Amino acid sequence: MDEFREGLFVMGIGNFIKIAGVALSVGLFASAANAATINVWNDTDINTSHTLTLRGAVTCDVACSVLNYSSGAYGFGDPGELFDGPTNSGDASEAAWANSVTGGSFTAADVAAGKTDPAADNTDYVTNALYVILKIGLNPDYTIIRNDSGGALTFSWFNQPGGNGGGLSHYTELGASVVPVPAALPLMLSAFGIGAFVTRKRRKAKAA
Repeated sequence: MDEFREGLFVMGIGNFIKIAGVALSVGLFASAANAATINVWNDTDINTSHTLTLRGAVTCDVACSVLNYSSGAYGFGDPGELFDGPTNSGDASEAAWANSVTGGSFTAADVAAGKTDPAADNTDYVTNALYVILKIGLNPDYTIIRNDSGGALTFSWFNQPGGNGGGLSHYTELGASVVPVPAALPLMLSAFGIGAFVTRKRRKAKAA
């Protein structure tokens, strides 16, 4: 009877591991299917003189979000916004502005090392950086893409037709992206741990 119960228990663990494996694979697939197009508008909260105008769009694959401002705080999401940004496009000014909106501690050297100048509209770029500053040709002229892919991100800037968008002047990569832990991973690791425990217990029982 004890062997029968133990067999049922082990079968249950085996099924648990299989389910956890399926959940992990589904979680990984879902995280890899978040390609997005995010519209980017003029900010009208910080600088009320701006007109609410659609300026362009950011496309990203696998996943990203764009800087915006709501309820008195900067954040990242969809849609994104363009801001007045730093007083000039110098490395130190861009670093200071990026730190003020992201809470980072980037330096002028970081900006200089990560800057691609000039850059082109409607062109795919690939980055492993956590943040990508976009400098657009017309005011308001700055926004930031946050890399939510946990690795390589393909992004591009599409200018709004009609001359209101302003072309992409340059972009600057800052920081390193963080690999996210799939929600199913702890479940799967737990299943493997339980399975290993049962195996050791069976071996000890046979040895006795």
